[in-house]
Amino acid sequence: MKSAKSEISQDIRAPYYHKRVREHGQKYPHFHWPSVEVFMSLVYTYHRIEDNVEGLFNQHGLSRAGFNALMIVSRSHSQGCKQQEISKFLLVSRANVSGLIEGLINQGLVVRTEHPSDRRAFIIRTSKKANILLKRLLPKYYKLIRGLLLTLDAAQKSHLKSLLKMVCIKMDHKSRS
Repeated sequence: MKSAKSEISQDIRAPYYHKRVREHGQKYPHFHWPSVEVFMSLVYTYHRIEDNVEGLFNQHGLSRAGFNALMIVSRSHSQGCKQQEISKFLLVSRANVSGLIEGLINQGLVVRTEHPSDRRAFIIRTSKKANILLKRLLPKYYKLIRGLLLTLDAAQKSHLKSLLKMVCIKMDHKSRS
């Protein structure tokens, strides 16, 4: 197994970013190479993870958003959840969730019913087909996630999670200011 350090050093983008981006960025007063380097590493890592996970979802006929919606609905058990709750947890507009749910309905993965006490709301439940799909998919998904982060020990994972949380808190604070 290759070490994380040897994997990073084999990244052919590194010389480009170290030389050209750094040189170009220095023309701007707010350019801060360590921040840009971390940012680009986060984006690159996110895309690499996303590619791996999307590949797994595609094998099962799902998009990332479809998988996430199914997970939200499946965790609400038999009572289902309101369509607007899915929108909140996915952080997307109601219109986007409507299209997403419509696609999952067409795939036979969710069922939409009217809310018993709120005529404007819909309750979304997973279908038997979705439950079977998730039972096949989730072991592979969790194995993939674990494998992608295998190079980090528990303390490193905890530290990384804390650092990412700090960044999110700062972004939330800035967006409110």
